Amino acid sequence: MTVISRLLAAVVGGYALASLCAALLAFVLPLLFALTLADGVVIGTMLGFAVHAGWFVFAFSPVPAGRIWLWLTVALCVVSLLLWIVGGNALFPPAS
Repeated sequence: MTVISRLLAAVVGGYALASLCAALLAFVLPLLFALTLADGVVIGTMLGFAVHAGWFVFAFSPVPAGRIWLWLTVALCVVSLLLWIVGGNALFPPAS
């Protein structure tokens, strides 16, 4: 049962975390480094793959499975909050 829990945390949780990180970076990178929006999306997506791979490795580390889920929940909440703060939400999109 622990292996299934870790596999779900690695695959599904890692995908959610990578997607949120990619979206956050797509919003933030053009603001910080004067990039075009397309460049921010491409760089954010590539870094999202690295986040997913890193999370996958962490999910199968010798840390207890409950702590992995705790870290995943905290990471998802923090990245979601940051994404909402920079204006990446559907209810109140950024002014263009």
